[in-house]
Amino acid sequence: MTKIERLVPQLLIATLLLWSASLLAEPPRLVVVVAIDQMRADYLDIFADDYKGGFARLRESGAVFTDAHQDHAITSTSPGHTSIATGVFPSRHGLVANEFFHHGENREVGAVADESTKLVGADADEGSSPFRLLRSSLSDWLKSEHPDSKAMSVSIKDRSAILLGGKSSDAAYWLDLRTGRFVSSEHYLTELPEWVEAFNASDALSQYHGTNWSRVAADSTYNDLPWPELAGRDPAQYASLPRALGESGEPLNRRFFLRLRGSPFADLETLNFAREMLENEALGMDDVPDILYVGLSATDYIGHRIGPHSDEIHDQFLRLDSYLGDFLHFLDERIGAENYVLAISADHGAALVPEISRDIGLDAGRVHPDTLIDFIRPVVEQAVAAGDIPSMPELDFATGPFFVFDGDRPGLSELAALRISVAEKLMTHPAVAGAYSYDALLAGDIEDPEFQELFARSFHPERAPDVTVRLRENYILRESQTGTSHGSPYRYDTHVPIVFLGAGIAAGRYSDRIRTVDIAPTLAALLEISAPDDLDGRDLSSLISAASR
Repeated sequence: MTKIERLVPQLLIATLLLWSASLLAEPPRLVVVVAIDQMRADYLDIFADDYKGGFARLRESGAVFTDAHQDHAITSTSPGHTSIATGVFPSRHGLVANEFFHHGENREVGAVADESTKLVGADADEGSSPFRLLRSSLSDWLKSEHPDSKAMSVSIKDRSAILLGGKSSDAAYWLDLRTGRFVSSEHYLTELPEWVEAFNASDALSQYHGTNWSRVAADSTYNDLPWPELAGRDPAQYASLPRALGESGEPLNRRFFLRLRGSPFADLETLNFAREMLENEALGMDDVPDILYVGLSATDYIGHRIGPHSDEIHDQFLRLDSYLGDFLHFLDERIGAENYVLAISADHGAALVPEISRDIGLDAGRVHPDTLIDFIRPVVEQAVAAGDIPSMPELDFATGPFFVFDGDRPGLSELAALRISVAEKLMTHPAVAGAYSYDALLAGDIEDPEFQELFARSFHPERAPDVTVRLRENYILRESQTGTSHGSPYRYDTHVPIVFLGAGIAAGRYSDRIRTVDIAPTLAALLEISAPDDLDGRDLSSLISAASR
């Protein structure tokens, strides 16, 4: 055999590899972004023995990043979802919290509340829109290059649907809790499409009225607690099912829909709505790429109510595993497994319930925001009495105390001095670990090296309280005396799952430390569209490419 003859098989193999790699490099016809509200990263692993559906497939066939984070300090839904969609931190996209003090308007505002628009599909004095969003997102980048592309979103929460979709979304839908209808706003539509009206007219939500949410698996599944710190403890302490989702004779009103949104069935019907959207809007059915955003909100309501160590969270993820498995199968059948890419992540995690934390030996507690306002009030009153500021402001709390002056406002130096005094007072509170004045954050110097950068990423000068508060680890800010919360810069709140699944993506577990701001630039690269060159996130596509491994 000649040298050339020996080289032919090698050349043929190399050619086939290049050809297959080029096929895998084709941009997807559909990108699906799923954000699971309040999904701690450990939920992907801690219930893994019981997963048989979507989470099992993600773990086996997806690129799973085990050290992924929301890399900013104020870990709540609006900043989390917007960071996923825009590839920049809250300090730049502007959605620093769900509600925040707006200096220009001298009041607290909601992230998506918009007095200039109205709901479509229900009567309301005020609608919702992304008008406070300061940056473009993946949807904007796609539609800039492909005007015929569609970008649509759905969630139980308005802020989830709206902020995932970005400014250029063709439609965003969410649940109106008064009526149980999926609605939108005039920012997107003048009337609901016929398929949405048909979904609203069905018994999709009303079928759960008067039913119980019971365990989906055998009792033994829940009795074998997966949490190492609870080993040897009585599982009955954490059993909270069945749970009634409505009472016989009770009308279909806000009370019922509040209960329903805190059950797995809220996520099921969100995914069912997404299926209807895919079919009726023909997403992913031509050569022009589309994007679908799905915000699954039930875990957040369940987690707030009862916390991670519970039957409810365990059952939620067993059911969600099944729901996602069915949804992925639907995508396989309709779009083709080779024609879509899915990214899944979360807006934040959650702390353990403080009482359970204390029970297992941690220093933990809960703080009502009003107690912090009462704690600092004498400092402000003393400043008024001493003539240091000209009038007593209204005191309120949104990630920290803010002052609303209806009368004469103090000068900049007087206001800065008041903020320092309030911050110093807060630092004497037993639950407070850090108190950062507006002026210190503005100057980028909070003398707290471990957290300085995280809080800088959550600070926007037009949208910040007068003092930003960091509670001690395992302490939560919550009005209720039960359940848990999030919002801190600690790992239990920042550590979230990030998984990519699709043709050309190499399955495996990746230990690289990445951030949710990396999701949008990565998806842009897979779509072969341009992203802004000043993003905070980085493109991970070469890292997860099957062709490069």
